[in-house]
Amino acid sequence: MKVRAITIFLPNVNKEELDRTEELLFRLQDKTWSIRISFPPNINMPVNKLIELDDSEVISYGMLHLTADRLKDNMNNVIDYLKGAPNLFSSVLLNDPSYISDVAKFIVKLEPNEAWRFSILVNDDFLVTPYFPAGSANVKEKSFAISLIYVNDYYNGLGAEALRKANDIGKEIENKYKIKYLGIDPSLSPWLSESVGRVIEERSKSRLFSPSNLWEVYRINQDIRDMSRIANINSIGFSEVMLPIAEDNVLFERVKEGSLKLYDLVSLTQVCVAGLDMVGIEPDEAFISVLLKDLYAIQKVKMRPYGIRLIPQSEDITNLSNIGLRVPKVKTK
Repeated sequence: MKVRAITIFLPNVNKEELDRTEELLFRLQDKTWSIRISFPPNINMPVNKLIELDDSEVISYGMLHLTADRLKDNMNNVIDYLKGAPNLFSSVLLNDPSYISDVAKFIVKLEPNEAWRFSILVNDDFLVTPYFPAGSANVKEKSFAISLIYVNDYYNGLGAEALRKANDIGKEIENKYKIKYLGIDPSLSPWLSESVGRVIEERSKSRLFSPSNLWEVYRINQDIRDMSRIANINSIGFSEVMLPIAEDNVLFERVKEGSLKLYDLVSLTQVCVAGLDMVGIEPDEAFISVLLKDLYAIQKVKMRPYGIRLIPQSEDITNLSNIGLRVPKVKTK
C-alpha cells in the first residue's frame, strides 16, 4: 500500500493560510507520494492572482473549480490558468445539460498537457475527494483526506488491511497537527503495472472488453464497500473502481490495440466512476458534445458522482511530457 495523496481542503483562501498549509504538507512529504491543496468552488479571484499563489512545484493545487455557466464565460481565463504551471488543476461541475455544448467547446481548445489536469464532474454538487482534478474544498473548515494505491494489496486479499493502515496514518496526522481528518476515498485506482485492468481480466478470465467484465467491476465495487466497512473508515469522494487509461498498463494496451473501444468504456462507466478517464479522443467538438450527452444520461440513472477526463488529440499516442505518461487515442468502431 502506498498513500497516493494527502489533500488539504481550504474553505477560506488567503496568503497566510496558504503558507501555513504548504509548511504542513512539506512535513508530511515522507508519508505520501503526492501532496495537494484544494480550493473552494467558484472562487472569486483573478486568474493571475491564483497563479501567483502557486509557490511550490512539489505541491499540486486544485484552485479553479467552476460551475458550467462560469466556465462558459471564462474559457480563455481557465486556459491561461492551466498554462500557468504544470501543477495547477481545474474542474467544471456539469449539472445542467444545456451547457454540454459549451463544455465540449472548451475541451477541444485544450492541449494534451492541459487537458489531463482538467476534469468534468457530472453530479448535483461539487465533490470533496483527494483525487484531482475533481476534488474541491466544498467544506466548512480546513481539513484533509487521503487516497491510496492498493491494487496489489486488494488482489492479494489485503485490501481492508491497507485501508486500516492508511486510516491510522490519517488519525496520526489529525492528532499531531490538529487538523480535521475527513477520511479516505477508497477508490481502487491503478498506477502503471499496479493494474486494475489486470485484476478485471484475471477475475473474469477474459480480455477487456468481453462479457462478464461489467460483472467483475460491479463485484470490485462491492468489495470496496465491504473493505471500507471492515476497516471502519469514513469513505468519501468517488469510492469506486477507477479506470484512468493512461495510468494503467493493461488498459493502455487494450485501448491501443483496439480491443477496448470507446463505447466499451462507456459501458464500463455504468458500473464505475470513470470509464472515460485519461483517454485520447479526436478533437471533434460536435462528437464530444454528443458523447457528453450520453455520459450525462448515464449519470442521471446511476446517481453517483461521475468524473470524466478527455484528452483531445489527433495522434494515436500522445506523450504527456510533464508526467511521463502516454495517452492512447480510443477507437470509436
